[in-house]
Amino acid sequence: MNGKQRWARVFQWTLLIFLTFTLTCVLLFYFYDGYFLVGNSMEPTLHEEDFVLVQTETEAFERRDVVLFQPEDSEWIFSKRIIGLPG
Repeated sequence: MNGKQRWARVFQWTLLIFLTFTLTCVLLFYFYDGYFLVGNSMEPTLHEEDFVLVQTETEAFERRDVVLFQPEDSEWIFSKRIIGLPG
């Protein structure tokens, strides 16, 4: 492999790593949020100080989904499990 081919290969790998990193960051920061849990109300499923990655936009909820929400009059974000849906 000569010098030109080597640099082309290095450039390809660098570009691939950069694009992968950029796409991952965009997906994580736009579609997901991360939180550390405080409290033990979701045990044994989730424990205090667990890190959860939360999908920020969703079309529908299903039974047994764990959701995070923030009431308008609170600074806290709560995690709860959906146990029932209308219908």
